[in-house]
Amino acid sequence: MASVTVSAEDEAWIAAQVRAGRARDAASLISALMERERADAAKLATLRAMVEEGRQSGISSRTIDDIFAGAMAKAGA
Repeated sequence: MASVTVSAEDEAWIAAQVRAGRARDAASLISALMERERADAAKLATLRAMVEEGRQSGISSRTIDDIFAGAMAKAGA
C-alpha cells in the first residue's frame, strides 16, 4: 500500500471521521472517498457525453412543452 502525506488539518478531519464511526480507519475512509470520486467522475463523463450528443443532434423541431412532456413520461417509466 502506498504511503500518503496529508496536512495536519486533513489528518484531524480524517481522525474525526473515524471517531464518528464513518469509517473503521483512515485507509478505509480514503478508499471510500476514492471510490466515490471514481463514481462521480464516471457520472460526469456520461453527462458530458449526453450534452455532446445533444449538441451534435442539432436544433429540434419539438416545442419546449413537447420536450418536457417527453422527459416527464420517460422519468415516470
